Amino acid sequence: MIRTAVIFSFILLHVSGVAQDKKLDPDRLPENVFFEETFVDDRNQWSDFDFDAASGTVKDGKYLFKGKRYDRGHITFDSYAIDPTSEFYVETSFRIILGPDNHGSGLVLNHGSYEKNSGMRFEIAQNKYFQVLLWENGELNKLVSWTPCKYVHTDSENKLGVFVRHKTMEFYVNDFLVATIDRPKYQGTDIGFIVARSSIMSIDYFRIRYNSEPISEIDHPVNGYSKVPLKGGINSTVYESDAVVSPDGLAIFFTRGTNQGFIHVEKRKIMYAERVSKQADWSNPKELPEQINQGGRPKVVGVSADKRKLYFTGTYAEGIRLHDKGISLSEFKDGKWTAPQTLNIEGFTNLDYFETYSVSASNRIMILAIQDETSIGELDLYVSFYDGKLWSKPRNLGKKVNSYADEGSPCLAPDNVTLYFTSNGRPGYGKEDVFVTRRLDNTWSNWTTPKNLGPEINSKFEDSGLKVDADGFYAYLERDGGNELQTELCRIQIPEYARPEPVVIVHGRVLEMPDEKHLGTEIYYEDLFSNTIEGYAESSSEDGSFVLVLPTTTKYGISTEAIDYMVESPVIDFSKKETIGFSDTTVKVLLYPLGKGQTAKLNNMHFDPAKYEILPESEAELKRLYKILLDHPDMKIEIHGHTEVARKKGSEQYLINLSENRAGAIKNYLIELGITQDRMTTVGHGGKDPVSTDQNLNRRVEIKILNL
Repeated sequence: MIRTAVIFSFILLHVSGVAQDKKLDPDRLPENVFFEETFVDDRNQWSDFDFDAASGTVKDGKYLFKGKRYDRGHITFDSYAIDPTSEFYVETSFRIILGPDNHGSGLVLNHGSYEKNSGMRFEIAQNKYFQVLLWENGELNKLVSWTPCKYVHTDSENKLGVFVRHKTMEFYVNDFLVATIDRPKYQGTDIGFIVARSSIMSIDYFRIRYNSEPISEIDHPVNGYSKVPLKGGINSTVYESDAVVSPDGLAIFFTRGTNQGFIHVEKRKIMYAERVSKQADWSNPKELPEQINQGGRPKVVGVSADKRKLYFTGTYAEGIRLHDKGISLSEFKDGKWTAPQTLNIEGFTNLDYFETYSVSASNRIMILAIQDETSIGELDLYVSFYDGKLWSKPRNLGKKVNSYADEGSPCLAPDNVTLYFTSNGRPGYGKEDVFVTRRLDNTWSNWTTPKNLGPEINSKFEDSGLKVDADGFYAYLERDGGNELQTELCRIQIPEYARPEPVVIVHGRVLEMPDEKHLGTEIYYEDLFSNTIEGYAESSSEDGSFVLVLPTTTKYGISTEAIDYMVESPVIDFSKKETIGFSDTTVKVLLYPLGKGQTAKLNNMHFDPAKYEILPESEAELKRLYKILLDHPDMKIEIHGHTEVARKKGSEQYLINLSENRAGAIKNYLIELGITQDRMTTVGHGGKDPVSTDQNLNRRVEIKILNL
C-alpha cells in the first residue's frame, strides 16, 4: 500500500562531504535483488492518485510523481521487511522534467510513522547541488547541507544510490560517492521518493538489494488451495475490505468504499450479508444504518457470538462520529442498532497514524495494533481485557510476536489461543504477509515462533485482513491484485497446521422459574479451575436466548448477577474428554426469584468421590451464594446434600452421613466468609430423593430459603 505525505521547507544546519571521484563498487553490494520496480505494469502497486498536494501515475514505463504545492514538497513511500541491523542498497533513476532548479527531489528511506515525523531524505537539485536530511521526532538535522555536486545531470536521468552499511551510510550520484555519514538509529521501514515543490519526477526504476533470511513457514504450506471470491453480491466494482465473519459463519460484515487513493476518502460504509447455511450463497449485502455509517473509514473488528454486538473503528460523541481512530460498540436491541459508544481503554495511547483491532467473540479480549513508549518496533500487538466495566491498559505481547517493523490486522481465533496477524518485519512473499502464532500460557507474553502461512495465502502484494469463524476451516481475506481501488473479498482453506483449536458454540436461554419466563440479562462464563471470568454475553429480552463460543480446554460455569434471584448455573466440562472438531450444544440458565420456601440447585458444587472437602472449582458458586446472603441480612437458608442412590444394602447411612458432611462443609465455608451460623441449617438426604436415573444428576446440593 503506497503512502504519501506533505513535506515542509527546511533550514540549514551543517555540511559534510567525502573525497571526490570515488565510484561505486558493485561487488560490495548485497547480491540478492530483494525488490525491483520498473513501472512497466505497476505490478507492485504504485497506484494512481491525485490529491490537492500531489499526484502519481504510471505511464509508458515511468512513474510520474508531481508535486503541486508551491511552498512544499511531497513524499510517497512503502514498507519493506528489511532487518534494521543488516546491510542493504537502495537505488533509483529519475529525471526532473519540470520544476525549479534550486529545490530537491530524490529518495526517502528509514522513514517512520506519521505521528513521529521521522526519516531520511537524499535529494539533488537541477542546479547541481545535493543534500542529506534527517528528521527525528519532528526535529530536522541537515547531515549534509546543500553541497555542489558535479555528477548531477541537468539534461538526462540521474541515478541515486544509498548503501546502508552496518556502521555507515554511503550516498551516490550516478555511481559516484558524494557523502558518507555514521548510520543513524533506526526510524522505520518506509522507502520511497520525494518530489520538490511545483515539480514533476519521471522515475525509471526503483531497486533494493538485500540478502534476506529464509521464510519461516508453517509445515506443509502448499496444499493446492486457492482464493475464491465470495459470491452473492459481496464484491462490487469498487472496493471491499476488512471482512469479519460471525462465529457461526452465517453472517459477514465488511467495508465497501469509493476511495480516491490512500489518504483522500469520499465515503466508506459497513455492509452485512447473511446465509442460511455454510453451503449456501450470501444474501445481497445491505448497509448498516446511518448512525453507524457516518463517513470516514469505518471497519468492523469484532462481532459477538450472538451477532448482537458489533465492534468497529471510530470515535463517537453523543452518537456523532468524530474521527477514524478509536474503537466503538453498537448493540442490536429492540430491532435496531444502538448509537455507537466509544470504548474506554485504560491508559490508551497511540503514537502511530494507523491502528487496528480484533475483539474476541467472548467480548472480553481485545488485540490492538498500536505504538506507544513500550513498543519494540513501529506498530506492535498488544492485549487488553474487559472486566465488565473497563478495558485494561494494553499489554505488549512481547518480542516473540513483535518485530522491528509493523505488526497489524490481528485476528484472535475463537479458541483465544491462535493469533493471525500481518507483518512487514519478517521475510515473506510480498510487502506484508500473514503469520500465525499460538499463546503458550495465560501471561499473554509467551508465544510460539510466528510462521508464514505460505504462498497460497500470501502473495507479492499486501495480504491482510485475514479472519476466521468458529470452525477454523476457512480464512476470509481481501485480495487487491495490485490495485487498492479494486480490492475484493475471498475465502481460502486454512492449511491444517495453521488452524485454530476446536471450540463449541453454546446456545442457551435464561428463564425465570417456575413459569420459564424469558429474561434479558447480562451473563458471564468462568473457568471453574482458575475462578476467572472468560467472557460475557447478554440474553435477549425477547426470548431469553444467548450464544457463547467456548474453547474446549476446561470446565465452565455459566451464570448471571441478576438481582433478587438464585441462579442454577449450568456446567460444561471439557476437562475430562477430548473434543475433536467444531460442535455445538444447548443449556439453560434458570433464575429462581428469592422468596420463602424457594429452592434452587447449586450446579457448580464439586467434591471428590466419597469425600466432602470442597474442590476449588466450587468457589465461584459459593461466592455467589455468599453475596446473596450478604445482600439480604435477614435471609436464612437450609442446605440440602444429596448423593447417588445406594447400590449396596447397608450403605444408605454412609451416604446420608456423606451428604450431611458435604452440606456442613458448605456451611463452614460461608461461616469463614462472615455469615453467622444461626442463619444456616443443614440436612443430609443421602440417596433417598433421586431426581433422575442418571446418578450424576442425583449428586447435588440444593438451597432452600427458610426466611427472607
